[in-house]
Amino acid sequence: MTTLAVGGGLAVVLWVLAKVGRVLASVFEALAALAVLGVALWGLLRAVGWVGRQLVGHWRTCLALLGLWAWCTVLGWVSLVVTVGVLAAVLLVWWRLDEVGYDQWCGRWLRAWWLRWALYGRKLAGWLHACGLTVRDDAIPVDVTVNLVSRRRKREAVAKARQESGVAVPKLLSVRSGPSWDEVRVRLVPGQKPEDFDEAARELAVARKVQRCQVRELEPDVVSIDFMRRDLLDTAVTCLPVPEMVSVDGSGVDLRAVYAGSTEYGTPWTLPLVGGGAHTLVAGASGSGKGSVLWAPLVSAAAPIRAGLIRVSGIDPKAVELAYGRGIFARYGVSGREALEVLDALMEELENRKRVFAGNTRQVPVSAEYPVELLEFDEIGALTRYTDRKTQPAVVRAAGRFTGTVLDAGCGSGENALYLAARGLRVLGVDVAETALDRARRKARDQGLDAEFATADALHLERLRRRFDTVLDCGLFHTFDADERVAYVKSLEAVTKGTLYILCFRDGENAGPHPVKREALTKPFGAGWRVKTIAEERVRTRFHDEDGAPAWFATIEREPPDE
Repeated sequence: MTTLAVGGGLAVVLWVLAKVGRVLASVFEALAALAVLGVALWGLLRAVGWVGRQLVGHWRTCLALLGLWAWCTVLGWVSLVVTVGVLAAVLLVWWRLDEVGYDQWCGRWLRAWWLRWALYGRKLAGWLHACGLTVRDDAIPVDVTVNLVSRRRKREAVAKARQESGVAVPKLLSVRSGPSWDEVRVRLVPGQKPEDFDEAARELAVARKVQRCQVRELEPDVVSIDFMRRDLLDTAVTCLPVPEMVSVDGSGVDLRAVYAGSTEYGTPWTLPLVGGGAHTLVAGASGSGKGSVLWAPLVSAAAPIRAGLIRVSGIDPKAVELAYGRGIFARYGVSGREALEVLDALMEELENRKRVFAGNTRQVPVSAEYPVELLEFDEIGALTRYTDRKTQPAVVRAAGRFTGTVLDAGCGSGENALYLAARGLRVLGVDVAETALDRARRKARDQGLDAEFATADALHLERLRRRFDTVLDCGLFHTFDADERVAYVKSLEAVTKGTLYILCFRDGENAGPHPVKREALTKPFGAGWRVKTIAEERVRTRFHDEDGAPAWFATIEREPPDE
């Protein structure tokens, strides 16, 4: 009886377990089905999201692929291959017959597309990281999601996620390609500034394996990294043959587009002598060919010059650049006083034409009686700098107070710096005009003086990575506007550890350009500075008499930081 009871109980237990097992099996099957369905749905959603991102971010490529698929579906792949081959042959013939037109209308777009996907899209991030143009933050939190389907390599996934999340890379926005330059636009990440890219331009050029790279700020957080693939302007361009121009009537030359050289496309580069854009400023390093921009338009406009339709005036402070063609200049000046006479004569002619044509026409007709007035001005910095090249008397009187290392900010051709070096001081003169610095270096060699001269931006003196016991500013402060003076003083903070001396124009009778009021002189100097004295002085210029122009001479000291 007992055995029967035990057997019956065991049978009941087995029956219950069988029922539970069937239920659990059904539950597990349902869960497995839900899991598979969930994974499939998640994958589908991710795929849809990826497709959506591609359609939005790369819509051109998506449309092209869709078009290729439709072509192959409707017309077959053979017709696609034949069409592509014919198109390639047409482009090749176009390129051989008209390289300039091909590049302007087609080649640059194809090249930009290819370079973006084949080069910059693949390698730019690595170049930026190697050049220190990424932002790493090990404190950025890392979220890693590991699903139930795959938990393997969790440690590797965490490490990879941490590495990727801890580095912010500037985003590639677009690529433009010209005959010799590639313009690669990127968006900066928080923590970067355009100057970071500018300082790394040389490293970026090495990474791209090109000779030159320059950086342009397009927006506060967007820069264009320009790579020069090749230099199409490295050889001299022959000017128009002068003998063939002898027979050209002066009125037959288009003064709105006078031949001046060649563009990077190989097409003529023209400059307007009348109308919009007729004012041209040429800047460049010594030996870069600036003089050709002065002379090429004159050669091209030889006929109207000879016919009296153009009257040329020249200001040549060095008496070198324009002296070769002295005979073609109706007015010519070398010294400061002569330069003023030339400018006064031009202003007088301008006033005369205003009296004659006022109320009749806005555009003065070109004629022998009223020719185009063309002014060629070499070394315009000699006028804008304005101060005399000789050592300023105020600097001579204050030189006994100069001590230690000296920085001459805006040194020009170095007269003040050389005077201080002759007194045994260690002097560095900085300026943005390389021509003036070359003259200063020659003077130092000729006089046997140990003075150093370097190119530097006065608004970014911190790039010198040096500090000086004495800083001299002779004729530079008054050239800045109010906002620039604030930036200039901040720049001076990085290099001044002792005393700053400023000699600048002040308001008053017969004042120089951009005179400074006393309160405007002291206003930019706030905490960390102490204005010790401001005295009335005189500054010699090329355009005043021996007494010079009224000036301020300020002595301003750096204050030690509060403890």
